[in-house]
Amino acid sequence: MTKDALRYYEHLNILGDIKRDNNNYRQYSQENLERLRFVQIFQTLGMNLNLLSKNNFDVTDQQKATDLREYRQNVRQQIARLKSIDQFLTKKIDYFEK
Repeated sequence: MTKDALRYYEHLNILGDIKRDNNNYRQYSQENLERLRFVQIFQTLGMNLNLLSKNNFDVTDQQKATDLREYRQNVRQQIARLKSIDQFLTKKIDYFEK
């Protein structure tokens, strides 16, 4: 992750409060790092980062929960498709190894 990306997420207030040391270097907490992990997951899934922003007043917590449920359903469908592909490949491997 680039420092520009970190600054961008900080600007969006996605990472939460970030403390600084005496030299003004950012000191990321465990909570900041967990939120960064969410950013990576959201990006992987093509999800809206505004769901993570503490400054997003246009979206209610209920709407965020609804959106997350929809994304979770999408993930579950992708998992099911991948399991099906895995089973197909397993059968083909078994066939060719006989």
